[in-house]
Amino acid sequence: MNKDLIYVNDVNFNNGILELVTRKSMNQVLLKSKDLSFKYEVKNNKVDIKALILSNKIFFQDNALYELQCVNNTPQIIFVDCAPVVGKEYLCKDYQIDFESSRFYVDIYINNLNRVKVKISKSKELNQPSTENLLENIQIDKDKLIFSLKINLTDMEEHDGFCFEERLPKEVKFYLYDKKLGNSFVINPVSVSNYTFKFEANIATYLKEEVDELFLLLAFDGERADYKLKQKMKFKKFVFDANANIKFGEVLINSDGLSIKSISKFKINPIINKIVESNGILFTGDLNYDYNFIQSQMYHLNVMIVSKDQKMEIVKEIAIRGGHFEFKLDESDIISMKEYSPDVWTIHLEIKKENEIKRYRMKFKDHSKKSLLSKSFLLPNQIINFRAYLTKEKNALVLQAKNSITITKILYISRKNNTLEIKYRTKENIESLLDNKQITTTICNGSEELKEKSFEKIGKQTFISYYKCKNFDQFIEEAKRKGLKISITSNDDKCFSYIKELDLDTIYSNEWEKFQRNKKYKKLCDVLYNKLFLKMPIKKNRIMFESFLGRNVSGNPKYLYHQLVEDKLDQQYELIWILNNLDEEIEGKGKKVKRKSLMYYYYMATSKYWIFNCRQGDEIKKRKENIYLQAWHGTPLKKLGMDMDNVNMAGQTDINDYKRKFYNNSRRWDYLLAQNDYSREIFKRAFSFDKAILSGYPANDILYQRNNAQDIEKIKDKLGIPKNKKVILYAPTWRDDNFYKKGHYRMTIQLELDKMQEALGDEYVILLRMHYLITNNLNLDKYSGFVYNYSQGYDIQELYLVSDILITDYSSVMFDYANLKRPIIFFTYDIEQYRDSLRGFYFDFEKEAPGPLVVDTEGVIQSIKSLDKINDEYAVKKEAFYNKFCHIDDGNAATNILKEILK
Repeated sequence: MNKDLIYVNDVNFNNGILELVTRKSMNQVLLKSKDLSFKYEVKNNKVDIKALILSNKIFFQDNALYELQCVNNTPQIIFVDCAPVVGKEYLCKDYQIDFESSRFYVDIYINNLNRVKVKISKSKELNQPSTENLLENIQIDKDKLIFSLKINLTDMEEHDGFCFEERLPKEVKFYLYDKKLGNSFVINPVSVSNYTFKFEANIATYLKEEVDELFLLLAFDGERADYKLKQKMKFKKFVFDANANIKFGEVLINSDGLSIKSISKFKINPIINKIVESNGILFTGDLNYDYNFIQSQMYHLNVMIVSKDQKMEIVKEIAIRGGHFEFKLDESDIISMKEYSPDVWTIHLEIKKENEIKRYRMKFKDHSKKSLLSKSFLLPNQIINFRAYLTKEKNALVLQAKNSITITKILYISRKNNTLEIKYRTKENIESLLDNKQITTTICNGSEELKEKSFEKIGKQTFISYYKCKNFDQFIEEAKRKGLKISITSNDDKCFSYIKELDLDTIYSNEWEKFQRNKKYKKLCDVLYNKLFLKMPIKKNRIMFESFLGRNVSGNPKYLYHQLVEDKLDQQYELIWILNNLDEEIEGKGKKVKRKSLMYYYYMATSKYWIFNCRQGDEIKKRKENIYLQAWHGTPLKKLGMDMDNVNMAGQTDINDYKRKFYNNSRRWDYLLAQNDYSREIFKRAFSFDKAILSGYPANDILYQRNNAQDIEKIKDKLGIPKNKKVILYAPTWRDDNFYKKGHYRMTIQLELDKMQEALGDEYVILLRMHYLITNNLNLDKYSGFVYNYSQGYDIQELYLVSDILITDYSSVMFDYANLKRPIIFFTYDIEQYRDSLRGFYFDFEKEAPGPLVVDTEGVIQSIKSLDKINDEYAVKKEAFYNKFCHIDDGNAATNILKEILK
């Protein structure tokens, strides 16, 4: 038996007493509904429902269903000696409890989860006069709530002969009720005059540490009464001292009435009202409260100047006097803002106390102004133009520090012999400087500096610089990791631009690669493909493979190719791999062709078989003789294709256009792979696919064939990772809206590697595997020996085999890794955004996940340190997850699929 459960053998209900026949005795129970909770003392396992209703009559206004729980919800109360029932099986119906002016009905039943539930229904009040009750004159005096209630009878004509005073309630009270804990506090009137009752309540008495919100309920003679709010006040903030702890509160007025809410954290509204030049930039403003008590409460305040990409922060001290503040940006801060490069910076007030950190965005007082300050600073070796202005968003203040000349983009980097060629685009029009040869550049990758030997004007904002470079590959590799700092000198003006991440698609090792990206070359490919190649005969023994848009040899296509080589069918078939990098090695006798090259279009037009795991471009035409196997790359958690409600991807925001393109693309497929029956049903609908769906993923064959100590050790040797430490694989997915151009996504690692290294570095190493669509480089130098980046050019199946733990989020890697039955931790820091705004999920991920869902790095670390407990806790869910998603994979998928498509 589970020690966290209380098992009920029988339930009896007589004379208002609910008796639970259990194996364990209980001291307290909780009647808990969606909105209300009631704690009740239990004697001899008997609950006096009649007494409970009598003491809480005003709270039972509507039909409400309450689950019977123990206090703190643990352990649960379960009716054990009956089979689960469908719907509701009432054990006692229509038990009636009458009081002077009201009547209650109590129903008790066992639901389909064998939980004991109590339904309490109230009839309409008996013989109660109708009144209009107005709550008015609401005030906050320090920590005291003051208000009045005015009573007006509304049905005088129907009660002729009655004295007005006789019909007034004899007892008028308010209750402050805590729905969460089931506690209530009585507020009696302090005075009565002309049918108006005045009330006062000391808020600090009621708002204790565990209390979040108290609701104000009116009672006449022990019966609940309604009231209206005369004041049109949205809310009133107040500060009070509860046992020497400064707390905040709000009085809230809404359609449900009045409530008092405790706020455990500061709610600050910092407003800047003046920006002036003063040996730098001086900002002054006001806070919405007098925070002189902040120091006594051991809070520390800083100003944070934050870059647009949120990767760079400048920390400044803030001086506070009463409710006023000031802080200053000096010249070194302005230089830092400029050298980091993002045009837009925002200002935040940060409050710290121990581990609690809260930030508040600073705004400007007068939103009618647009430009607040514009100033040029003559700083060492350069001129920087500083601006403070308001955006279209009301009161949103931003800062900007720019050069007189700013490099906005590197259009390409190319090599020709010992010369490095870079084509730049500037933000400003520099035509006159280019015409008069009044510009020179110097570039630095953090280790080596190259001076320009000549430049060529291309347009008003475009030019090419040429640099002598002895080792192109070495210079570029360093620039990929550290970025490129560009110094531009014009007359006596020296400016700096910093390109943090190079676009790998625009780096060419030779003139031929550069020519292949030229529009003329693309036009030539298009003409030859349509006019010549598509008219050539198809080669019946030619098979083309592509994985993740040519990124590498991997996934299902790799393992289908591997099976052909192993079966020596590479001697019978001509096997062609589409790749972006032709230096990547492939086994067997296969050929390599560069994606989007002239030969790529030739082979696409003349190959009988296509085996791809991503959709092809719209310019590719499928001929009748082609056989197209779509070797799809994952079991879906996120909604796909026709099931998506919205789209916010790079180059695609129109959901109808997206679905049309998806539909047209899937018309080409002859076969589709599905890892499990669950995926099969989704693919039919999401892809509108009614052709052959083949079962199993060839990429997962290795998880059954090589899951042994000897093979795992060989893979670790190949990867170069320590054998004396456990291995964590971190494989997050991409976010649809985190893109910078079509088909290119960037991602910041939310997992705090510093904390991970400090807590786990002695025992673990981390293998990092970013999604194939992520194109930004990650600088991990400081984590050498702890973090290994295997995002590009490595087989993720091999990473599965060598890892002891997987950390992921919503990625389909969870379904593949589940084949190994090893621990999975889900780092879901943005689950509400991802689930509700970006894609949506096909199933209740939070309920079915075979491991813990955590939202911060501390949670990840704690989960890793508690693996034994997690393995026990999630054993049932892991088995259910395996049975649902891994029931087909058995190590033979590649053989079975090839037999089908090559028959």
